[in-house]
Amino acid sequence: MKRTNFKPVGGVCLFALLLSLTSAIGSKRFATARYKETGLQTCFQPATMPEDCTTTNTGTLCTSTSGSITRTWYQGNSCINPFYKLP
Repeated sequence: MKRTNFKPVGGVCLFALLLSLTSAIGSKRFATARYKETGLQTCFQPATMPEDCTTTNTGTLCTSTSGSITRTWYQGNSCINPFYKLP
């Protein structure tokens, strides 16, 4: 039976790798929010927002475009308080 020597440097490197992977996974969060589309006043059911949208109330109003339709994203169920993205 072959004996494997544990090297502290290898353990530290492995720990650092695992830590960086878990922090990268944790920072990639997808929020869902209600939205309105161009020309419609209907508040649609929650959908995944674009990644560059944040809940900071400064900056540019959070919108996304698909073809000729623009979606404006809102906080809450009433589609009154819009989401904003940082400039």
